[in-house]
Amino acid sequence: MFKDILTCVGRKSNIGKRKGGIKVHTQINLQEKVPKLIWFSAATTHDKQFLKHIQLEKGKIAVFDKGYNDYKTFDEYTENGIFFVTRLKSNAVYESVKENDIPNYIDDGVLKDEIIHVDVKKMVHI
Repeated sequence: MFKDILTCVGRKSNIGKRKGGIKVHTQINLQEKVPKLIWFSAATTHDKQFLKHIQLEKGKIAVFDKGYNDYKTFDEYTENGIFFVTRLKSNAVYESVKENDIPNYIDDGVLKDEIIHVDVKKMVHI
């Protein structure tokens, strides 16, 4: 549907033609009935670019899909008292700091609750 309108975006397929595309990113506060933020991006834009558009409050918990993983940003969240939950990418290197007990009333789909440490490479500015 969008390929004629958004011909400048999208990835090239095997036959060399561009496929148009758009992504919709949404920040939702679960206590409200409308999204807090909706952001559109070209299909080729990495999902983690959305993180610079959202505003999170200290003490709140954010939930992200693994496409949004940006360990440097997550390190900043930790330093600012913002909690988050995400799935790790398959190639992530981490150290388990603590494994939390999972109460019986929690859904069987929760396999493990861990606090982990991911070594974040700090950028050096010269």
